[in-house]
Amino acid sequence: DLDSSLVGSEMCIRDRYYGELSEDSRKACFTFLPESRLEFLARFKNASHQNQFLSDMVRFMKPYMDMPEFQLIMNEAFCTFLKVHVGDQFLGQKLNFIGSIAFYFCDELRSAVQQSGYQMGDVLQDPLKGLITYHQTHN
Repeated sequence: DLDSSLVGSEMCIRDRYYGELSEDSRKACFTFLPESRLEFLARFKNASHQNQFLSDMVRFMKPYMDMPEFQLIMNEAFCTFLKVHVGDQFLGQKLNFIGSIAFYFCDELRSAVQQSGYQMGDVLQDPLKGLITYHQTHN
């Protein structure tokens, strides 16, 4: 799964608990973040799969992507991911993505990909579907 979800959740968590979100965005966060920072930290600490815990939070942001602050958070997360994990060596080339974050946030990812100087390729939610299709057509 695209680990920009971790960057996106970290940015959202930071902005929420340090008072950097507007009132509307802060209220939207209550649907997927506990009101108390200490309660969040306790839940995070007790999560059996902390990366999955953070990824799940990003998924809860999807209904609020019409809010400019959440758009900015995801754009920054995807641009950071591209800069760190893809770099300049693939500028102008088509990038393909696999995973639920890339799939559900495809529009936001496409925007960051184009903004960063790459071309958008295919996005698959689950690589198994593509592998099954490939083997069915090549056997």
